[in-house]
Amino acid sequence: MSWRRTLIVSATAVASAISASPLSAADPTDLQYVSTVSGAVRCVISSEHVACERSGPGGFPDAPPSGDGADMNMNIASVKTDGSFDWALANMGAGPDGGPVVLQYDQPYNIKGWTIAPSFNGTRFTNDGTGHGMFVSIDGVDPF
Repeated sequence: MSWRRTLIVSATAVASAISASPLSAADPTDLQYVSTVSGAVRCVISSEHVACERSGPGGFPDAPPSGDGADMNMNIASVKTDGSFDWALANMGAGPDGGPVVLQYDQPYNIKGWTIAPSFNGTRFTNDGTGHGMFVSIDGVDPF
């Protein structure tokens, strides 16, 4: 399977997981890809969901083991607007042509109803309507 086909399959899998959340007036398949300055964490954002992938080996250190026989933890952390949180093992891909929006440290963003506060220590995603979200860093994830 070529890298482009793998990328499309991976992006479709993430989009399918996001669109499985409850319907709302906003289109949950309308996605925005973002990345930290370091590139160590990449995320995909919809109006209903944020999923972040830790790039590199090992997955998130505080995540459960991947269970696939490899010596790594889950590498995807995801939170829905209602605060429900999940771990997964996947490759979310790079997103559309042009790549993700690179989140600059100490510059707040508002994307698809989520306030995003990137810093050197990690990135906080807070849903504007519910106040639920997660703090994501290469050292771990803290849902709230």
